[in-house]
Amino acid sequence: MARKYTKSELAKKLKDQRKRAMRGLSGQFENTISCQSFYDGDTMDYRARINVNDPSGRRRAFLVSFNKVKPPVDTIVGFAAQNRRQAKYVARVPMDQDFEIYTKNMNAIYTYHRENMNCDQLETQQDLDLFVCGYGGLETDVSYIYGKASKTPNGDLVSVKISPKELFWDDTARESNLNDSKFVGYFKEYDLHDALHLFQDSKEDDFEFVAETDPLDKTGYVFNPFGGLYDKIKLLNSVDWSDKEKDKVRVYNHQWMDYETFYRVRNPLYDVEDPLDAVYMKLKLDEISDIVRKDIADNLEYEDMFAFDPTNEELTMNEEQKKAFVHQFGNEGIQSYIREVYYTAIVSGDHIFKWFKNISQSGFTIKVKTGTWDETHKIWVGMVNALMEPTKYYNKAITEFMAVVASTSKGGYLVEESAVDDKAEFESNVARHDGVVYVNDGAISTGKIKDKVQAVLPNGLDNIMDISNKSILDNGVDAGFLGNTNSIEESGVLFKRRIRQVIAKMAVYFDSITLYQKEHARLCADLIRVWCENNRGVYVRITGTNGLQQFMEVSEDVLAPQYDVSIEEAPQTPEDKESTGSGLQALGDKVMNINPPAAMQIWAESLNYFPIDGDAKNRLTKIMVPDQEMVPMQQYQALQQQLEQMQGRMQQLMELKLQADIENKQAATAKLAVDQSETRANTAKILEDAANKGLENNLIRGQQYNNVTVTI
Repeated sequence: MARKYTKSELAKKLKDQRKRAMRGLSGQFENTISCQSFYDGDTMDYRARINVNDPSGRRRAFLVSFNKVKPPVDTIVGFAAQNRRQAKYVARVPMDQDFEIYTKNMNAIYTYHRENMNCDQLETQQDLDLFVCGYGGLETDVSYIYGKASKTPNGDLVSVKISPKELFWDDTARESNLNDSKFVGYFKEYDLHDALHLFQDSKEDDFEFVAETDPLDKTGYVFNPFGGLYDKIKLLNSVDWSDKEKDKVRVYNHQWMDYETFYRVRNPLYDVEDPLDAVYMKLKLDEISDIVRKDIADNLEYEDMFAFDPTNEELTMNEEQKKAFVHQFGNEGIQSYIREVYYTAIVSGDHIFKWFKNISQSGFTIKVKTGTWDETHKIWVGMVNALMEPTKYYNKAITEFMAVVASTSKGGYLVEESAVDDKAEFESNVARHDGVVYVNDGAISTGKIKDKVQAVLPNGLDNIMDISNKSILDNGVDAGFLGNTNSIEESGVLFKRRIRQVIAKMAVYFDSITLYQKEHARLCADLIRVWCENNRGVYVRITGTNGLQQFMEVSEDVLAPQYDVSIEEAPQTPEDKESTGSGLQALGDKVMNINPPAAMQIWAESLNYFPIDGDAKNRLTKIMVPDQEMVPMQQYQALQQQLEQMQGRMQQLMELKLQADIENKQAATAKLAVDQSETRANTAKILEDAANKGLENNLIRGQQYNNVTVTI
């Protein structure tokens, strides 16, 4: 059964969840700050420093820092971006029912939205958070949801990359990408003026000001966002701080999952034989279908896989629909099951602006990629955690080396007073490579002039540097993967093998990326249907036959009822695409002697893998495949309209036939009733005549009559 919340009960529930998340994820947030510090080369957490005198004589401390973390992380992120795989939709319809058209249409619309949302760039930033912090979040939704703004009148799909410091979730979640999390959310900070416009019907008192929020550091110290001499400051009610934060408000997008009961029963319409009963049942089932919950997002209409469909053989019902069904048909055969239902609330402090059921019930609209789970510290970790310690020791060793160099002599001479007569001349000429220096007799042979002792490095310092550097390479990536190879003649096969080794080493991360692509595609499949309903008539570019570009008019009819999602292997780098195109051309050469038209089509397909301009590609394709017949868009739309008209006419004929059958049945029933009435009347008359005849016979037998008159 669906849980019914009052506004105050829901506000308390969500606030408790956020408190639990902040408490349970405190270690995660501390690790995030530390990892970002290491990646950025920030040295405020280092303790080993060199103390030297500045020109004024004051002691200064500094640390020699070589950033050994950023290059391997950036390399892996770039590799993930270069080899990003896109999810593909497969229409779940029979192969002979426009399978390819439905599949191509959905993939074209999905590609259109990915380009509009800049998904590739956002996912690259998300991957950077994944490898640095151990997790990265991104939200995708329709733009006309409460709290979002549209750029077009009919709305768009929008994606937002979430900062790791603004994201929170159920701290008990352990599955990859937080798939077992019971809630997830993030917060954004707005200027009060903007928030009042973005969140409609809101008042200033509805918002939680940033200065009133609890900082992550429970000691009262927070990182100073305005810079200065101190990296942390105490959050006091000072005039300066209040002035800087008084117009900043914080709003949460909080999503959660509830367990709800749904019911299934066999449709009684499939068991009835009388047409009159069938018509009556259909009317009652339609009435039950109209009983829908009003907690969907801004009253948007969308398809729910658990929706009540009166034409299905198995009916799926919610609690309200089940009560109406029992009232009409009884409760025989009804089975109850449990489903997951996803909701979103827009919250600021204790005030809830609006809450609603998510459009997509496949999961949260916030999708997270996760790295490796650290069971000891109960946090998600990325690449940087393994690079922290060796980087510390490497920079410590470099700092010690520089300290030794800075604190010892760099050269010079030790000279006795009697060794030279003119000290100024000796000092000016001794450092010159072409100078001649004269000294007193016996000064050199008796050792009155000798070099200063050179600095000696501490034992084992070079070993520490070598071990640290090796550990960084072991926990990062191979030097060859960074482009540093000792052999110029290294083969491409060996380099590809190294790439596969890196993928195997980072399997957890790349599996999370693949899982994200699947979940994101399932989410977009539901959002695209809503977008199509609100953007009828918009044209979307698709790839037609043999790679030619065409345009498709958007409507609900261009999509199949259901789709499967698959992650296909496809060449992404220019080198891989060129290699694939060359392979297709070689295949076309072999097919040319057997089937020339097929070979031309293979060559035309190979053009998609070369960096050729779209217009030039279309012209070359038409040259290679000149006999192809392209159906114009207007003709296709006219045929589609004719098909819809024929389907509508067929539906009308079916309804007329059903009505005629009902009328014939009613006429037959009326005729049968008339016949039965006539039969009953004849039977009554016969019985009455028989009774009269019997009465007459009895009278004749019992009495004697002298004069009897018979009328004939």
